[in-house]
Amino acid sequence: MRARVFMGWMLACLIAGTALGQVTDATQRDFHTRVVNVYNFSPHLVTPAQQKAKASEMDSFWKDVKADPAAMLPMLRVELKNSATPRFFRYDGAALLLSMSHSPDDEQLAADSLPSADLADVTPLAYFNMVHRLAVDGADVTQAALHLLDDPKFTVTFTQQNMTLKRPMALVFLLLPLPESKWADALVTEFNKAKKDETKTTLLTAMFFAQTPQTDAVIAQAAQEGQSATVQSEAQRWVNTAASARQTKYQIKGKEPEIREARRQRAMEVSDAALSDISALTGRLVQLRKS
Repeated sequence: MRARVFMGWMLACLIAGTALGQVTDATQRDFHTRVVNVYNFSPHLVTPAQQKAKASEMDSFWKDVKADPAAMLPMLRVELKNSATPRFFRYDGAALLLSMSHSPDDEQLAADSLPSADLADVTPLAYFNMVHRLAVDGADVTQAALHLLDDPKFTVTFTQQNMTLKRPMALVFLLLPLPESKWADALVTEFNKAKKDETKTTLLTAMFFAQTPQTDAVIAQAAQEGQSATVQSEAQRWVNTAASARQTKYQIKGKEPEIREARRQRAMEVSDAALSDISALTGRLVQLRKS
């Protein structure tokens, strides 16, 4: 039986998807019923014995879907768009789709499905890697990335790199491969409606790396008034970081668009070296925008 880790999987080998076909309502209903029957559980809430039994069911489901992609892929896509499917299917079904298709539409469908998953059922590393891979491929993962806000303890550890990212920088790495125009305004929206200090401080980090007039304004305002002492202190820390960056000598050449593109490229790799380069590029971006 295929080894399965309930809290998530790394992306499997991607296989080219087949063309969409017509699916009868009756066939789709049968497929939906099976999805519900297989995924009507939360991995973190069941016993090891129940996990083992469900693993066997999911193995069979994956095997059957992959055995007939022409017929099964269209139905899988329909179910991933169906908000009535179980929450764990939102993740595992997306993983199944990505194991069969690498098309932009399917990658976006997977990205759109992930925010509905329960992060308690997914290992942080598996979730991070899936979202990051989608971002690198160009899918808009803004909402999937912001889903990290639902888990205040979200931390991802990369054993081989001996590197750990806490939630704020994990969020940055998921967003930076995309143009800021796709996600900067969403950070402001989330900050304005956030109730918890830990959510706001995470968003302040991401907003600093966004480096847009809107996010700058939110950080500056938060440092002055209207926030808790914790949030105000964190905002002031980023104000001070920007001030320090303006006084630093960076051996980085290029205009603002070139620096932003260089950051996007470096964010496609997750490593200490990439983090160091991203920090330096952001500092240079602060200087360029100020001048």
